[in-house]
Amino acid sequence: MLIQIETGAGYEIYKQESCITFHGDNLEGASGPELTDHPWSAGEIDEIISNGIEFNWLHGSSKMDEEDQIILAEWLNEQ
Repeated sequence: MLIQIETGAGYEIYKQESCITFHGDNLEGASGPELTDHPWSAGEIDEIISNGIEFNWLHGSSKMDEEDQIILAEWLNEQ
């Protein structure tokens, strides 16, 4: 299912940090899982970006600065 995502600062960080390569242009999933239907809050997303998620390929290897990470987590939570 193709959704219309909101662009802005969060989307720019999503592209800049190469998240788009793994999760697709519209969060539909690519080599990584889709992100359109998740149960996480912005705080939980921030924690996953930092530390990964148990039983998943995401290992929490983020090197983005904390402010960008929070913007990205909040943006993902709104999608």
